[in-house]
Amino acid sequence: MIVTHTKVSAIGDGGDSNLIRPSDWNASHTLSNVFRGALVHINAPQVISNITLTAVNWDLEVYDTDSIHESITYPSRLTVPAGVTFVKLVGNIYWADNSTGFRYFVIYKNGDLFNGSPILRCPATGTSEGNICSPVVAVTGGNYFTLVVYQSSGGNLNVVNYQGTWFAMEIIQ
Repeated sequence: MIVTHTKVSAIGDGGDSNLIRPSDWNASHTLSNVFRGALVHINAPQVISNITLTAVNWDLEVYDTDSIHESITYPSRLTVPAGVTFVKLVGNIYWADNSTGFRYFVIYKNGDLFNGSPILRCPATGTSEGNICSPVVAVTGGNYFTLVVYQSSGGNLNVVNYQGTWFAMEIIQ
C-alpha cells in the first residue's frame, strides 16, 4: 500500500509541522494494526557438518499466525500462506565456540538464491553470531524460505543458543 500525505499545520506551531491528524486522512487510506507472521527457534543444538550447506531445523514456534511453520514434515521451512504477495525475512544464528574457518548464513527461497537473498560470510571468532535480513520480497502462496548455514571449522560444529538462534517471516501484504 502506498500512502501519500500533505503537510498540515498543528495548532500554534507557526505552520512548520509535519503533523498529520486523523481528520486529514481521506476515506481511501486505511491503516491496519493486525500483525501476521511467524517466529521460530531451536530448542536444542543442531550439528552442522564441516563444509556442508545445511538448512536449520526449527523445532519451537514462538508465534505463528497463519500456519507458516510445520514442524513435522518440513521443520526447516517457513511457507507463504495463500493470498500473500510480499514478505520480509530475518534470521539470527549463534555458533558453538570455535575460532577456525568461516561461517556463512543465507536465506533461500524454494531451495535457491533469489533477488534480495541475504548472504553473510564472516570469520570465526570464538562464539560467532550472524544476523541477516531480506528486503521485502515478492511471493506467491506455497513459496517457502529456509535459513541455510555453512561452516569450515575442520569438523562438526553446533548451532546453539536456543533463543538467540531464530528465523522469522513478517507478512507485509
